[in-house]
Amino acid sequence: MHPVSGVTIGIIMSEDRLNLADLKAMTAKELLTIAEELEIENAS
Repeated sequence: MHPVSGVTIGIIMSEDRLNLADLKAMTAKELLTIAEELEIENAS
């Protein structure tokens, strides 16, 4: 897993869901890292 602000995606995700407040607090680069890790198409 890629580190995102010192926290891994597995820790950010809770019960296979992402916390909206955590997403809003992230930078575009951090969000792109998560999208790539989750293999979301056309993330960039």
